[in-house]
Formats: sequence, C-alpha cells, structure tokens
Amino acid sequence: MLRTRPLLTSLAAAALFVLGCGSDGGTGPTGGGNSVPEAGTFVQPSVSVGGENRAFQVFVPKGYTTAKKWPVILYIDGSGGRGTDNTSQVAQALGAIVRARAETYPAVVVFPQVPAGESTPRSLITAICLADLDWAVAKYNGDPKRLYVTGISFGGGVAYQLAYENPTKFAALAPVASVYSDVSVTSDPNAAPGSSYPLLAQRLKTTATGIWHGALDQGPPVTVPQNIYDALQSAGDPARLTVIPGMGHAIWDQVYQDDSFYAWLYAQSR
Repeated sequence: MLRTRPLLTSLAAAALFVLGCGSDGGTGPTGGGNSVPEAGTFVQPSVSVGGENRAFQVFVPKGYTTAKKWPVILYIDGSGGRGTDNTSQVAQALGAIVRARAETYPAVVVFPQVPAGESTPRSLITAICLADLDWAVAKYNGDPKRLYVTGISFGGGVAYQLAYENPTKFAALAPVASVYSDVSVTSDPNAAPGSSYPLLAQRLKTTATGIWHGALDQGPPVTVPQNIYDALQSAGDPARLTVIPGMGHAIWDQVYQDDSFYAWLYAQSR
C-alpha cells in the first residue's frame, strides 16, 4: 500500500537530482573547487560528547568538491549497530548499500555509533547523532537545506525523536521498520501508546515524512505507522506511507535499494 502526495516519477526525480549534482560547480576538479583524497571512501573521525570521544563514520561522495553544497543523510542503525567498534553501524542496510554504490552515491552520509545497553540515556544517543551530523556538515560543505534523517528499527525510533526535537533542522524524515516509542519521543515516562501522535504531527508539519514498514511486521505492527501517518496527514505534513506486502521487519535492503526512495528523499528541501 502506498499513500503519498503528488510527486515526480521515481526515475525522473532521480535523473533531475543527478543532473543537479553538476549544475552548481560540477562533481570534480574540472567544475571548480577542490576535491579531497578521501572522496569515494568512508572516513572515521571522532567528536567529544558526554566527556568521551565518540568515533563514527562518514561517507564522502567520489565526486566531492568544495565548489558546491552537498545533501547530507544522517543514518542511525538498529540495535545490532550499537557499541564501540565503529564498524557494526555500517555493516548492513544503508552502510552496505553505500559501500556497494560508492562510485555513484551522490550524498554525504553520516553513520553514528551509539552505546549499547538499555541504560544509555536517550539524550546521550541524540546528542551523539547531532554532534556527528554537525561535524560532517561543517567538514564537507553540507547543505543545511538538504539534511535528511533515516534509520532502521531502533534507529528509526531515534530518527523520529531527532526530528521531533529539532523540527526545523531536517528537510525529510524517513524511518524504516521503526520501533516507535511514545516515551522516548516525548520524554514522558507515563506516555500511553499513541498519545504522542498528535504532538509529533504538530512538530513535523514542515518536515516531509516518508514511512516504510513491512505488512507482516509485528515489532511494531503496521497499525502503528498507519496511525502516525494519519496524524501527520491531519496536521498538514507532506507525508507518505509505504507498506511492503509480504514482508516482516527486515525490509531495509529493499527500501534502500529502491530508486523511488531516493527520488522522494532528494526532492525534499527546506
């Protein structure tokens, strides 16, 4: 099931984006500006958050040049990507797909790694994500009008929270198989299931929101994203919901390999 606002067709929008990559300075030294040696690779910087250095990874597009501003995707992995090894968060889903498409992937992509354990404060998790994003935007000439946040499972829930707490920062929110938590989004330990949807919808009225979920997913069931979508639509959010038939929780490879995902994402700007 797909419910969406009017949109350019997937291939047309993707083509426009690729063409646009070269229209404001080119995608290499011949277009002006300077390239960097790490273009087309993942770099592993660190930032200090909560009194500790936190390592993360950033993909730098092969065509990177300082002559233009770049779209930046913040990706938060699922629970399996948490820890301190600074590799698990790029081992699957978007990390694996960016690596496979490193020659052509047209955006800076930020891969924070947040600490494991249920006792990790949610505020620390979001602080790490934002610090990593801000570092990458400053370092790689990120376009503040084209910042996108996405995540899978646990990371999708973090993506919701980041967009909720920073309602003017992201051009688009794209949770995939999200484990949504009313308590985490609102920071209210007594929040009842579904109670945050109207609050979320009001905060995200100017953030394009695309939700992807498997029809057979039970963690949470598809009724959760459907109800969130309905609340967003009622509040005037330019939202879309894609329910993938016959699929359970692990839909992320299908989503992140689909050209229509990027056509929608890159069409969004503040």
